[in-house]
Amino acid sequence: GPLTRKAVIYFQMTHLGPRGLPLDVDGEVGPETWWALENPSGKLQSSGLNALVPSGLSDDRSKLLHWAAAEHAKRVAEEPDGSNWGNRVSYYLKTCGLGPSPWCGCYVSTGYKDALGTFPLGAPQPHVQTFMQRAKRAGIFHPKNTYSPIPGDIFIYAFSGGTGHTGFVAAVDSCTKALCFNTNEGNCGNRVKFGVRSNEEKSLVGFINAWGDNDRSFEARIANASDVHGVGTR
Repeated sequence: GPLTRKAVIYFQMTHLGPRGLPLDVDGEVGPETWWALENPSGKLQSSGLNALVPSGLSDDRSKLLHWAAAEHAKRVAEEPDGSNWGNRVSYYLKTCGLGPSPWCGCYVSTGYKDALGTFPLGAPQPHVQTFMQRAKRAGIFHPKNTYSPIPGDIFIYAFSGGTGHTGFVAAVDSCTKALCFNTNEGNCGNRVKFGVRSNEEKSLVGFINAWGDNDRSFEARIANASDVHGVGTR
């Protein structure tokens, strides 16, 4: 029934398939989703990329991305796998005052607190679509078809049923037909992951630019790897 389909979508949003590519988020358990169910963690669910921080960014953006790169280097992952908990994961969640829960928004909130001494929009933002609506009211949310992101921005994915996924834009470049960007995100494949996403992804709705700046003098390049499209969380 609908609860099972929601659970399948949840799983598909957080895992890669047998070729290291994202699963289709369709709520149907096909061969690739079956494979991922049997291989839900470990090296097979890692993007294999090392985090980078582009040059030419403002001090705040650079501090934020250096914090995120350091978190990625710690190889943070849920303990036990699938628990939405663990030594460093629990640290992010406690920033939001939460126990075991979806934690991508708390990862972003903790980055702001640790790197900049503040929170996005002045408070922890554990719920992605609520975060998006607050950013819209503050005038700092930009739909993807009207805006090219800057490293240090926050990306927003929105799914039906009020769920979503978020993380940091880590680097920006262009790919064959669309804008490509590196991400540094929590709760992706049950870990902190550095990956590649594209502006063409249907569930990507836009970006939050907390500073309101438009400085495009940053280094434009990305680290290449398999996409993490489809592995964002709820």
